[in-house]
Amino acid sequence: SVLGSLSVNQSALNVRLSNERPETHYFNSVSMIAVESDTNALVLLDAENKAWPVYTLNPPASALEQGGNDIIERVRQKDGKYWESDLSQVSARGDFADVVDLTFSNASLANEGTIVIHAINSRLSNAVFEYLFRFLGDQTLAFLQAAEHDAEMIQLLKKWIEESSLKAFVWDGREWEKLGIVAPEANVTAFSRVIRFRVPKSIGDVKIRLIGLADVWKLDAVTVDWTRVREL
Repeated sequence: SVLGSLSVNQSALNVRLSNERPETHYFNSVSMIAVESDTNALVLLDAENKAWPVYTLNPPASALEQGGNDIIERVRQKDGKYWESDLSQVSARGDFADVVDLTFSNASLANEGTIVIHAINSRLSNAVFEYLFRFLGDQTLAFLQAAEHDAEMIQLLKKWIEESSLKAFVWDGREWEKLGIVAPEANVTAFSRVIRFRVPKSIGDVKIRLIGLADVWKLDAVTVDWTRVREL
């Protein structure tokens, strides 16, 4: 989490960690990393928690969901108006995927950029675990222990997280080239993440495709910053 609103109190930063009943967390360690940035920069993290500065958020020129529906007004800017799955298009015969295609003008002919995704996750994962724990009954604790220590179970859960992640692709003129992912935060708090990418050569407008597991992602805004930057 980027804590951009922390204030200094007698040369110290005070942070409170809390949760909701009946949750219990056991902390092994807590650390804070500080970065320096320009005062006009927005600092955001990528999937590996590397910090990047963002300066100018350029909205997409077009945005279409699977089926061709125009969703540009939902994802142009961060305003709390979310695009979300059209579940009427989801069926057991499909791949349970949401697909969003965006086109960005690259008038400056930049050869690199930063995709900025403002989103929130649905409560689908909560529902899944509620059904799972109800099914497991008194075997729930054994499942949780396996999730911590059993190698096969850990790999299954990692695969599930990867499948539910939001994946970004860029059109290189011939095919969709994978750029990176944004893992689900799995909470009810809106968040922002970035994906750094290189622009394929010999293309004009840049086409970005986002693919996610159906009804996991709600998108507030998807923008691109063409500023050449370094990791903070």
